[in-house]
Amino acid sequence: MLTKTKKPIGELPIGAQVVPGSYTVRVIAGAVTQEQPLSVHADPRATWTQADYAARYQFFHQLNSWLSDIDVALNTLDDLAKRGKLDARGRAIYDRLTSDPINSEDDQHRADRLRERLQILMDLPALSQGPPTAAQLQEQAAIGTQFDALMSDYKTYISSRR
Repeated sequence: MLTKTKKPIGELPIGAQVVPGSYTVRVIAGAVTQEQPLSVHADPRATWTQADYAARYQFFHQLNSWLSDIDVALNTLDDLAKRGKLDARGRAIYDRLTSDPINSEDDQHRADRLRERLQILMDLPALSQGPPTAAQLQEQAAIGTQFDALMSDYKTYISSRR
């Protein structure tokens, strides 16, 4: 049986941080809706511009979106495996999506796959609030190319299974 583990990404909250600006918080409880303005301010000690914060948001938003899509694909493949309907082609796609680490040193004997590569990229800038570096953007582009090709293979495979 295939298993998917949730590898924590650092100690910081996971997700794209909002860009400094003015927002409205809306809480809906049944028929009652309440709104409250909210201002998010930039760190006054930081030298980043509004464009830098926006670039960071876009960077993490894209990575989180890819990670979510990969998790959905892995869950779908897990479901096929549990029902005895995952063939060698599906297993190969699964193996390209994740090395499926369980223990912290599992990557010593099995190379990281797309999911782990994505998680590593998400970890690197997590301690900074600044924009991604040129090298991080280059890695994001390379991961994006791999993601597009692999998800295309996955979607073709899934459509052939229904």
